[in-house]
Amino acid sequence: MLNTPLHRLNETHIQSVTKQDGSWSIEFSNGDSLEILCLWRLLEDNLISSTSEDHDKDFGWKQRFDGVIALSALADKTIVNVSMLPETGDIGIKFENETILQVVPVSAGLVSWRFIQSDGSGFIAKSGQLHPL
Repeated sequence: MLNTPLHRLNETHIQSVTKQDGSWSIEFSNGDSLEILCLWRLLEDNLISSTSEDHDKDFGWKQRFDGVIALSALADKTIVNVSMLPETGDIGIKFENETILQVVPVSAGLVSWRFIQSDGSGFIAKSGQLHPL
């Protein structure tokens, strides 16, 4: 795992979640933000419980799945560990209840995610590599 400024998210909480077109934006309690432009998934009990691909699908349920609600439901949970795979740019954000938010880049050419620190600095992940903003 690569040590990146993502460690700044340890001991924080999700403040808000928004979705616009093909991106998801998560604001954290320390003022940092993560814009996800690729697949994300939630793991609960070591199983995939939902993904960004599930958003707005009903699966025969009474109501459609809402990814904003699913991510926002973690707002009262403290982040206990954040890691990134240097080969791919995959991110793992582990919450105190053992739920893990995984960000999974799926393109070699497109920007997968942007991490913006509260001071405005940050970086993007493209092709598994980090680039400063």
